[in-house]
Amino acid sequence: MLTCLKKTTRALQQSIIQNLGLKANILIETVAKVQGLTTDITIFFVPDYSLMRTLEPHLFNVATSRAREHTIIVMDKYVFEYPTLDTNVRIYLETLKKDFCVYVSSKIEEKGYLQNQNRFLFTALETKHL
Repeated sequence: MLTCLKKTTRALQQSIIQNLGLKANILIETVAKVQGLTTDITIFFVPDYSLMRTLEPHLFNVATSRAREHTIIVMDKYVFEYPTLDTNVRIYLETLKKDFCVYVSSKIEEKGYLQNQNRFLFTALETKHL
């Protein structure tokens, strides 16, 4: 599981360990620390805060090119409203939104599966580079 911010990484590490226990085959780290590493599956979490830093083209490319098999991107549905979103990142996300996207509604969240609202789960069956 990847994110760009240390604060978010620490929160995810703590939550996963509390809920699943310490697992040797689960890595939760910042994008910067995994540069050059390859995984089978990558989950890239884009928090509501610091979207532009997280979606900066170089970091986004690193985060979305780590997986051999499958990349999942979790982000707020309002990211497309940001006018400063990089053109290549926007095109990549819009393509995924059209072809491989699941929107998690507030009804599911009310049951306690997710803490935040309005999330898109993008899944790229093939890892593609920007």
